[in-house]
Amino acid sequence: MDLDALNGQQGLLIDVFGLTTSPTTSRVVSGVQTAIEKIAALYSADRAYIMVVDQSEKTVSTIHEFVRSGISPQFHTIQNTPLESFPWLMTQLGHTPAVVIDDVHQLGSEAQLERAELSRQEVRSAVLVGLICDDNLVGLFGLDYTERKRIRDDQVRLLELCGQALGAAVARVRAETEKAHALKSLQVFSGQFPGTLFKLNQTPDGYLRFTYLGDGNLPFFKYNDCALRHSAALMIEKILDADRESFENMLRHSAKFRTPVETRFRMGSSEQQCCWLEMRAAVSLLEDNSVEWSGILFDVTESKRDRRALEDQSRMTRTILENMPDGVITADINGRINNVNPAVESIFKISRLTLLGKSIGMLMPPGLAESQMYLLGRSLSSETSGSSIEILAMDGLGREFPVEVRMSLVDADQSAAVIGVISDISERKKAEAEIEDLAFYDPLTRLPNRRLLKDRLQQALSDSNRDNTSGALVFIDLDHFKTINDSAGHSVGDQLLTEVAKRLSQSVREGDTVARLGGDEFVVVLKGFKQNARPPAEQAEKVCEKMRDALNGTYLLNGAEYQGSSSMGVALFHDHDTTLEQLLAQADLAMFRAKDDGRNCIRFFDQKMQTAVSQRLSLEADLRQAIRHRQLTVYYQPQVDGDGTVIGAEALIRWNSPSRGFVSPGEFIPLAEDAGLIGEIGAYVLDQSLGILQAWANRGSGFEKLSLSVNVSAKQFQSPDFVSNLKNKIAVQAELAENLKLEITESVFALDLAHVSAMICEIRNMGVTVSLDDFGTGYSSLSYLKNLPLDELKIDQSFVRDLLDDPSDAAIAETILALASSLGMRALAEGVETAGQLRRLKAMGCQFFQGFLFARPMPATELDAYVAHQLGTGRRPLP
Repeated sequence: MDLDALNGQQGLLIDVFGLTTSPTTSRVVSGVQTAIEKIAALYSADRAYIMVVDQSEKTVSTIHEFVRSGISPQFHTIQNTPLESFPWLMTQLGHTPAVVIDDVHQLGSEAQLERAELSRQEVRSAVLVGLICDDNLVGLFGLDYTERKRIRDDQVRLLELCGQALGAAVARVRAETEKAHALKSLQVFSGQFPGTLFKLNQTPDGYLRFTYLGDGNLPFFKYNDCALRHSAALMIEKILDADRESFENMLRHSAKFRTPVETRFRMGSSEQQCCWLEMRAAVSLLEDNSVEWSGILFDVTESKRDRRALEDQSRMTRTILENMPDGVITADINGRINNVNPAVESIFKISRLTLLGKSIGMLMPPGLAESQMYLLGRSLSSETSGSSIEILAMDGLGREFPVEVRMSLVDADQSAAVIGVISDISERKKAEAEIEDLAFYDPLTRLPNRRLLKDRLQQALSDSNRDNTSGALVFIDLDHFKTINDSAGHSVGDQLLTEVAKRLSQSVREGDTVARLGGDEFVVVLKGFKQNARPPAEQAEKVCEKMRDALNGTYLLNGAEYQGSSSMGVALFHDHDTTLEQLLAQADLAMFRAKDDGRNCIRFFDQKMQTAVSQRLSLEADLRQAIRHRQLTVYYQPQVDGDGTVIGAEALIRWNSPSRGFVSPGEFIPLAEDAGLIGEIGAYVLDQSLGILQAWANRGSGFEKLSLSVNVSAKQFQSPDFVSNLKNKIAVQAELAENLKLEITESVFALDLAHVSAMICEIRNMGVTVSLDDFGTGYSSLSYLKNLPLDELKIDQSFVRDLLDDPSDAAIAETILALASSLGMRALAEGVETAGQLRRLKAMGCQFFQGFLFARPMPATELDAYVAHQLGTGRRPLP
């Protein structure tokens, strides 16, 4: 994974886990939407969404969605959808934190409902992460792709981490919403309803009638004034049986003893369909000995319901306080505790009876109680009342831990009271520390990572500018780390990296920074080199020598000893005009120079390195364009026998750049190998050469007997699919195999010799000849020469050039010819340019030649003419 991607993942974790610390629900909601958009961008998803599960209703609904341009939204299609619509998915999320669907079309019959729904949404691949809070599935987070997408395991693990934070955020929003609704339901709404004035008369014989009835709108009073004036029995009949007898007894008692009436009763057809009425009236005896009640009727149905609601709400409030995880304390204005809920007892490990009447300060460390009580008092001011502050608490066992406190001042019974809500934030603080640690430190070595390194370097640059001092950024790469990591295992590699981090930290000065960028790359920031002492470069080199000596020691890893070394590149700085990226690039260039110079050394950056790299990058860009636009051409240099008869040719790649002219192969071939382009170039040369051989075979007349030699670089040869690709090409043109010769160099023998030998055998079994090019210039060894199934040795032109003047070159050439003869191989001398060289080589026993003496490299068309002339009019006479 590259550093930008790693920084992106670390930044994402910070944002997502930061949701749990957002001060308001609205920020959490907007933060969740922002988070899923960032996740969608990081994972190149077409759609990202969050659904919440309503376990009581057994439904699922979309609450957040992000879609890429051109993708159909699905927000409104998944609302209050039954869970039974996704049986397979719900089962999977009950057992595993994440469900990865590589291909929707390949889902089994057990997931047919999910397959149908995802297909309807045109989803091809998806990953769905369960949002868990308190071991309950509260929702799910999903990424959809309209094209097939492979999600790596490390990506899934990152999504699972994000799912933990998103689950907590969703649960928090739901809990706070439900809490708001509950608090709202606790509020009492009451109103004053107008009553109905009345006069009720009872004659001496007990007959009841209304002499006056006002216009009040009372339930079940739908009779006109005349009917009620005739008889009050129409009303009394509507009184429920359970209340009617007591109502009539109350009237009789009032009439007999002249007592006022104050009563409540129900009117209606049943207890379920009734209203409550309240009657208040004064009684008097009229002259005709009739009794008259004058008063008012009220509809108190809502009042009765409100009273029941208040009782229910009171019970609900008690239930909420008794079961909420946060502690709630009520106290007087002086901080004396009046009451606490059970959560306070649980949090502080102190009983309610012990706390009553005590100061809130007893819940704090003694040394901090006074100052923290002052802070709590300030938080009760009108501007900040209800806002939260963080303090350090102490429980009954003496354990100190962080809490978040929200204090409010309320009026109760003509006196002020304080309500405090206390949350134990130990886990949140721990999570924040872990997130900060993950964001700024390498998890393996505990060294600062790239993000913290940037901050430390910026500080070093500022200090350098302020104090007029210099510093250095050192880029360190462990030599041969990949070999150790691959051969001994990643656990041993991790041990080595941890030990290197330890040794580096012990080698630098106080105030210097050691960081790990990733892999086996470390960076050290050295600062504070004073200008009036030794030159800064000399001071930096001394520290680097100390670090290198520390790293060059023996490492005991997993019971085995390893010898280490490192290559260091150093870039000096003096002010803050240089950025981290510039310094890293400069130190990286210097480090690669150290690698090129044999490793285990220290090199300082200079501008010549930058110029060389720029020129190299420009040449590489032009070479890539040349490959794309077919600007490379294959030339062919004839090869002859001792009589001058052409026996074949060697294929040579040439580049005539529109802007550079002819570029030397010695310049662009090594570049192609380093840039990973040599395989593409080699395949092109091979295809062109096979085309020439096919044309010669079709032409006949001696052309079919000629061979073509094609060079194969070490990197091309060690490609895993080199032999299989060659076999596929030969299979199409099998008759050409015996005319094809592959030239390899001695550098391939730096690989596994047994594997190289097996590859050569497989190539020769196809009928292809194998020649060893530039013999004597590389990994020359009689042992490998004896054991490898080669057909030909080529004497390098460096030995042929001074053959007549240098006895050593002559002796080497003669030895190579003798070796080839004794091992049954053919020998060919290349670079023959003079008649004297030719005579000397023939005298040594050489029979095959190549060089300017016979012909220069030429295009395919000229080669045809050259060969035709040789075969048709006689060969070129040798000097």
